[in-house]
Amino acid sequence: MSLNPDIQEKVHEEIERVIGGDRAPSLTDKARMPYTEATIMEVQRLSVVVPLSIPHMTSEKTGKSRAFLLGTPLREARPLHPEDLRDPAIWEKPNDFYPNRFLDDQGQLIKKETFIPFGIGKRVCMGEQLAKMELFLMFADS
Repeated sequence: MSLNPDIQEKVHEEIERVIGGDRAPSLTDKARMPYTEATIMEVQRLSVVVPLSIPHMTSEKTGKSRAFLLGTPLREARPLHPEDLRDPAIWEKPNDFYPNRFLDDQGQLIKKETFIPFGIGKRVCMGEQLAKMELFLMFADS
């Protein structure tokens, strides 16, 4: 983000237009700030904070083999690999910082199924909603 002053300026303009300088951001502002939200999503896409899931272990003996004893670490079933968010088969110019990839022609936010910075399925981050709210509030207040 710091290498893209033009994007910083667009985010700043949106923050000034929606929030102004006399109050702190609120979650109700989020829906009226698609460019800021798209920028946060692009930062998340390019900067996977925790690329690995929490290690899992067996909680009881499994099968007849002694290889699966209680407490044996299991190979992680990770639904998210950092390279998934930079896959050229999914993302056009995957290494470029381009928030507009998350906006439609009218400048409204697009939710993409391939954007999964918090994982998917049973292994999705339990704090996803809280993290999204906090990211917005901190980002918009800076």
